[in-house]
Amino acid sequence: MKLLKPNKFVNHFSELTAEFLLANKFTLLVCDIDNTLVAHDEKLPSLEAKKYIDSLLQKQIKVVFMSNNYEERVKTFSEVFNLPYIAFAKKPLKKSYKKLLEKYPNENIICLGDQIMTDVIGGNRMHFYTVKTKPLFEKDLFSTKINRKIEKLLQKYWEE
Repeated sequence: MKLLKPNKFVNHFSELTAEFLLANKFTLLVCDIDNTLVAHDEKLPSLEAKKYIDSLLQKQIKVVFMSNNYEERVKTFSEVFNLPYIAFAKKPLKKSYKKLLEKYPNENIICLGDQIMTDVIGGNRMHFYTVKTKPLFEKDLFSTKINRKIEKLLQKYWEE
């Protein structure tokens, strides 16, 4: 159960502020894209997502996008910010996280995502601080719908 529970829950990505990150000495945000910052079919960041990422960068917080989505989708999104990314990450497997650590060995890492089964488990397996946000939209891919049912059961268990 320890792998499944995030360190923090937020209703919206904007609640994970630069002030919180700095106060807790986080220097690198590993951020999911789909249904965390934008809908899974939105190619580019919304104005709100752009302002959010820019607010972190202005405070010298590094950001790396990590997504299980395909290369072109993640690259297109990341290029708006000229930020590094890892596409087809296969979260929750450790391989992409280990690759991240090779590039950023001295960073204090926090992970933000909308799915327990991918984002939270992946970050927790690496002993990173994990934050689960509510998905921005109800519309999901078929495989994600199954994960959401499991998440609802877990949420109910944690609230008891």
